[in-house]
Amino acid sequence: MEDMGYRYFDWNASAGDAQSNSPADIAHYYSVLRSIVKRDGSPTIILQHDPNIFSITALHYFIPWALENGYTFLPLDLTSPVVHSKINN
Repeated sequence: MEDMGYRYFDWNASAGDAQSNSPADIAHYYSVLRSIVKRDGSPTIILQHDPNIFSITALHYFIPWALENGYTFLPLDLTSPVVHSKINN
């Protein structure tokens, strides 16, 4: 893709909303925390499925926590650091 001039972004943290059977907002919140807390300071791109109401409402817990702990939220653009997932196959 990049050889063709395209830039793409993967995620390196997940809300777990695609595989979770738990309808609890707090479960998605803790899933995100488990994904990012172990990071080494590199950019974190969190995968969330926005049609999932539990992921949306979990943001009410996550955003204040992240801001209180020094995280910032920025849109992706052509100057953003690129994150690529590890290829497992």
